Amino acid sequence: DNDYDSEDLSYWAQIWVGKWGGKAAVYNVEVEDDAVNRGRPFIGIEYTSFDVRYKVLELSDSNYVAVGAGYQAIDWSNQGRDIWDTSGWKVVAEAHFGLGKIVSAYGELGFYVGLDELSFDGSEFTDGVSGWDGEIGVSIKPFPFLNIRAGYRRNASDYDLLIGGKAATYNIDYNPSGFIVGVSANF
Repeated sequence: DNDYDSEDLSYWAQIWVGKWGGKAAVYNVEVEDDAVNRGRPFIGIEYTSFDVRYKVLELSDSNYVAVGAGYQAIDWSNQGRDIWDTSGWKVVAEAHFGLGKIVSAYGELGFYVGLDELSFDGSEFTDGVSGWDGEIGVSIKPFPFLNIRAGYRRNASDYDLLIGGKAATYNIDYNPSGFIVGVSANF
């Protein structure tokens, strides 16, 4: 894997009603490869997901373990032009544990279990796509309704590339990972 910096904005929203919850997220990554493109954006990856979760263990509002399932889409672009895309089912697990009155630790792990084949201009060129994403971090709630998060996030994708009718496993070299920081409002 290569190490790239990205300052792209990402968005997520999560809501809980009793033991049931839902999350929607869009994570954007724009990779620059100076050796190839002299500082111009080389590849952009957008991860979009929607899922429903259920708290299988709940000690309090801020101490729980949840599992769920949903939809994952991954779109790759090169200098603003769409080049590859895939979408399908995702399973997810989440844990959130309070470490005091205002600080908590969280972790989330998702597996892409039913992604479509990668396609380019409507033509499929893979035989099997899989992947996962994960995030771990701390959440600080200094005021009611305000939440500050800092953590580490990783996305990884693998696919079997069809070459001359035969599948060859290839790990996509642009598996973005790195530190994230965000602010959210709680209601």
